[in-house]
Amino acid sequence: MNKMITKLITQVLFVQFLLAMGCATGQQESIENTKMPLINYNGDALSLDEKTTSGFIQEIDLLFNGCDDFYELIVTDQVIETIKSEKRYIEILFPEKRTLEAGKFKKTEFDRILIPLSGKFHSSGQVTFFTGTKDYYNTPVLNSKGSILLDEALKKITK
Repeated sequence: MNKMITKLITQVLFVQFLLAMGCATGQQESIENTKMPLINYNGDALSLDEKTTSGFIQEIDLLFNGCDDFYELIVTDQVIETIKSEKRYIEILFPEKRTLEAGKFKKTEFDRILIPLSGKFHSSGQVTFFTGTKDYYNTPVLNSKGSILLDEALKKITK
């Protein structure tokens, strides 16, 4: 009888151990799922601390909220590849979908933003935003007076 009780207690403790390990694993996964946005600058991922990243995202949000025009353009993979081939851009990939108002335009849902820093979508004074979910597809919007603010924000993350 003692052997049976010892075996039962061992099994109960083993099950509790497995349950505890499963909970710890779940906690680790939930911590990992709250990742910060990934910021690529000219194709290179930047290693920024949480405070710097958060400040930069706030500045980008302000620029996005100040959009006052848009491009009548069908966004294709080729358009995006052309922008990236010019090697002057900032790309932000968010861990979750976001919804922001693009100035006087409707709210936009996205999990990525691409901002050209050279080429035909980057003219004096303006900042163009390509957005999308999993791919870039939305009509690009622009802030016609945002380049000075963008330049200041970029200086903070590319020192």
